[in-house]
Amino acid sequence: MDTYIVVLTLIILFIVQNCLNRSRSRSFLQSKYSVEHSKTNQDDSTKTDSPPRPIHQPLINEDTDIDLDIIAIHGFDARSPDTWTYRSKTGNPDVNVNWLKDPDMLPSIVGSARIFTCDWPSDFFESSSYVQKSFDDFALGLLAGIKARPTPSVCSIREGPSVLFVASCLG
Repeated sequence: MDTYIVVLTLIILFIVQNCLNRSRSRSFLQSKYSVEHSKTNQDDSTKTDSPPRPIHQPLINEDTDIDLDIIAIHGFDARSPDTWTYRSKTGNPDVNVNWLKDPDMLPSIVGSARIFTCDWPSDFFESSSYVQKSFDDFALGLLAGIKARPTPSVCSIREGPSVLFVASCLG
């Protein structure tokens, strides 16, 4: 593996571990903000009749006490699966690894966390039929997606799991 990737992975793992430790030691104060847990259509990020709700959960972790939700946001001119996937230089698809999903990567380190991705239309050039939205619209969609996250069946924190954002290239 490239040294840069190893160092970046270690930094991310350190941050995640730090967040897990903090969330476990947090007090049980009630949250100032109410969170509605309603079912939402997660594929409406380009429709005009509702705010985008771009949160998707690639790995469901129901077997453990959930302390942390990790939300990975891709950057400009990218898509979520491609951003988080190592592609083999030889072109062999069997060697490709999505480090958010692969059981030997991030999920093996953060057993008590759920991993989400946030997808948003980030292409530099959109088709003529695309309805332009502002960054505020996407931020509201992200907030709606965060509020609509499924409630974990077991959570040691009364107000719900902490949230850690992992962003790539202005994500």
